Amino acid sequence: MKVWKDKAGNKLTAQEFMQRWKEGINKITPLQQTQNQVNGYFIVIIGELFGIYITLASGQWWLFTILLGGFMISKAQATGIYQKKLILKKLEGGTI
Repeated sequence: MKVWKDKAGNKLTAQEFMQRWKEGINKITPLQQTQNQVNGYFIVIIGELFGIYITLASGQWWLFTILLGGFMISKAQATGIYQKKLILKKLEGGTI
């Protein structure tokens, strides 16, 4: 049974869809993967900062403490991934 459609409008079976998806995943470069991680951490950090603000306003100190610790860890991880992204950009550009 053909359920999905490709960009050209051709209908695909589940097996054909999974095969194309697998091929697409295999073509992802390390720089693309790292850029997605940077974007994801940005969203996480925004959420944690918003949560910290809300918990301070509502006086939930125990939740504030947990979010503050999570924010510090996320910030450190995001910094490392951002540095990795810069290195991969230099490698792709041939400047190293």
